[in-house]
Amino acid sequence: MIEYSNVGSLEDAMIVEQLAREIFHEHYDEYMDPGHVAFYLDKYQTASVVYRQISENFDYYLIKSAGNICGYLGLERKKDVLHISKLYLLKAFRKGGLGDQALKFALQKAVDGKFDVVDLYVNERNLGGIRFYTTRGFVQAGEMKHHYENGHTEIDLLMKMKVLN
Repeated sequence: MIEYSNVGSLEDAMIVEQLAREIFHEHYDEYMDPGHVAFYLDKYQTASVVYRQISENFDYYLIKSAGNICGYLGLERKKDVLHISKLYLLKAFRKGGLGDQALKFALQKAVDGKFDVVDLYVNERNLGGIRFYTTRGFVQAGEMKHHYENGHTEIDLLMKMKVLN
C-alpha cells in the first residue's frame, strides 16, 4: 500500500533534503555537471527552503510503500495551475509503478483543488522523464531556459495536462 505523508515539520523537511541529496546525484550527475547539482541542492532543496515553501504555496509529501520512504512529491499551488515541482523516487523504487501512483495522487489533488491545468518542467536531457509524462497524457507546451547564479544554464521542457473536473 502506498502512503503519502504530508511534510509539515522541519524534521520532515530534513528527510526531504536527505532524499533530494541522494536522488539528485544518482539521477542528474549522468548528464549535468555534478557541481551544478550540488549548487542546486544547496540553493533550492535544503530543509529550510522546503519548510519555507510549505508555509507559502507548496505541499510536499513523503511517498511511502510498505513502511519504507521511497521518495517525495512537491506541488506548487498557482492561480489555476497545480505545478508538479518535484516527483522523485529513490533508484530502488523506480519502474515499479510508484511514479504512476504518485502522479495519479497529484492529479487527484488538482481535481480536488479545482485546478484547470497541471504542469511541470522536465530537463530536455531527461529522456526517461519526458517519456514518462508524455505517455501519461502530458504535452510539451514550451521551453524554459533557467540561468543560475553559478553561471550554469539548463533548458527544461514545460509540459501540461488539462484537468478534467
